[in-house]
Amino acid sequence: MEPEKLVEIYRGPLLECFQIGSIAIMNESGLRMSAGDVDFVSYYRSSSKPIQILPLYPLEIDKKYDLTDEELSIMSGSLACSPRQLELVDSVMRKAHISQELLIMLPCYPIWDSYATQYKREGKPPSKLYHNCIGKHLGLILMQREMGGVPADYWKVESPVQQEILRYISVFTDVPVEEIRVGWDGCGVPVFAVPMPNLALSYLRLAAPDLIPDETIAASAARNVSIIARHPENLMHAEALCGVLCRDSNVISKAGADGVYTLGLKKERMGVAIKIYDGNSTNMPLIVREVLQQLDYENKETIRRLDESFPSDVINATGSVVGYKKAVFRLV
Repeated sequence: MEPEKLVEIYRGPLLECFQIGSIAIMNESGLRMSAGDVDFVSYYRSSSKPIQILPLYPLEIDKKYDLTDEELSIMSGSLACSPRQLELVDSVMRKAHISQELLIMLPCYPIWDSYATQYKREGKPPSKLYHNCIGKHLGLILMQREMGGVPADYWKVESPVQQEILRYISVFTDVPVEEIRVGWDGCGVPVFAVPMPNLALSYLRLAAPDLIPDETIAASAARNVSIIARHPENLMHAEALCGVLCRDSNVISKAGADGVYTLGLKKERMGVAIKIYDGNSTNMPLIVREVLQQLDYENKETIRRLDESFPSDVINATGSVVGYKKAVFRLV
């Protein structure tokens, strides 16, 4: 199967650019709708974070260190590293006695430009705590430590925590552990790849955890999704796509790097996986909006909010509208 054109970008009347990709939508009966090559094997990238953190709950790490739901929410996110998010990071590290030395990433500035500019202006040096994956890394260290592994080895594929995460990914996707592709993510820990329908299936199960065959994992998923619904801004930022979309309590969604997006719809009991092949996610809001539109999504306020937050106009440096972009795929 071939990928499909998802978005066209016009400057004036001329088609200047387009993006291709694939979309898979799953319900309880299987693949409901799709566009492009649904056999494509995609890495989750950061879309796996709401699943990766789930082994923390059966281990009762939250109770052991008296972690609040807001503190737990940063472990599913790709943080903008706002001042409040940094307060939460600091609180988790103090409560759980985690040192910066354990973190494997290099010092950096936040991915959210306004905070990077602010911290540079304030004379703050790069820090490991400014990495957008800091919340996930704290969770991984805590799980690794509780499972009896060497905390500093939390990033190794053979470590107890990474092997447990592989088991969870298998439960969510129905892909046997030995068939899950493993690579290395941008932050230095393992990243997992499965075919597009299986990626979508995992978000169907996050949205409808009663479909998860393991009762312990199902309970953990239900709790984590509830926490995310109360703190959607900690998926990245309140103005980012995940933050805007998850203000709708019916939605659980998470962006991944390099053109990956996943979402689950609770009432509709559907999971969606999107992959843009050039890895540029700038137009992902337009694609997500079109998916919801073609599904005749009931909450029109969510679609209106996407339109308002992510206009389809192409605007140049003078503030003038010089073109437009539009979604052109058809789900079948």
